[in-house]
Amino acid sequence: DEAVKNYQAAIDVDPKSSAPYFNIGLIRLDQHRFAEARTAFDKAAGLDPDNATNVYQRGVALGDLGVFDSALADVKRAIAMKSDVPDYYDELGLLELANGHVDAAAAAIDKAAGMSPADYWSGTAFVAYYLAGERDKAIAMIDRGERDQPTYPYWPIWRGRGRMAAGDTAGARQILADGLRKVGTDWPAPLMRYMTGEYSESKLRTLANAGDQRTRAEQLCELEFYRGELAYLAGDKATAQAAMRAATGTRIFYYLEDAAARARLAQLN
Repeated sequence: DEAVKNYQAAIDVDPKSSAPYFNIGLIRLDQHRFAEARTAFDKAAGLDPDNATNVYQRGVALGDLGVFDSALADVKRAIAMKSDVPDYYDELGLLELANGHVDAAAAAIDKAAGMSPADYWSGTAFVAYYLAGERDKAIAMIDRGERDQPTYPYWPIWRGRGRMAAGDTAGARQILADGLRKVGTDWPAPLMRYMTGEYSESKLRTLANAGDQRTRAEQLCELEFYRGELAYLAGDKATAQAAMRAATGTRIFYYLEDAAARARLAQLN
């Protein structure tokens, strides 16, 4: 907030400079104050419309607000202005997922991967490839990510989900059990125990409803998405649809599971 005050003072000195607005936008994104971020980036883009980064970040803020069509238009516009930035394609993939376009999301990730170092990975990349049925590419993303951030607690969940999709339930449970020994008891450990059958849905739902409002919404979004995935893999389309709708109903638009749920729901429909 002190930084924002200084940037606002800079605006008073030079109201035609886009840089203070851009930096205010970044701060508001970090604070999850997405409407204020969008306003700041809109100001920056208005003052410097030929700067692709201003347009791109406005698209990010719009996506975090759930205004996916406008977000997609901004990110595509940024790519048209500057086509060699991998992050732009990664965000494009996320927004294509949120719009229910799985194949387009995977194509965007291919672009990001093609212009990135060999160790490139992202959560969006894994989800896009997984939902598009490109399992080898999805597993490669997990392998790269695990080498980069070995303590990230979601690797066992994602790797286990890939094993389940391949029909290897026993292997998936072993991966999750091994992961639990590293994760401890905090979230997402309860989610992993639910996926192994150790916790009931009602117990998981009780645990997911702990914490502040944002934490509860995030955990419920995850609960519903993975509940829907288990139903989907079991061939229970009605339950999968209901769970995916519940996941998107949490309105945690900035969350990967929200975009994944929207993409899976589009496939189910």
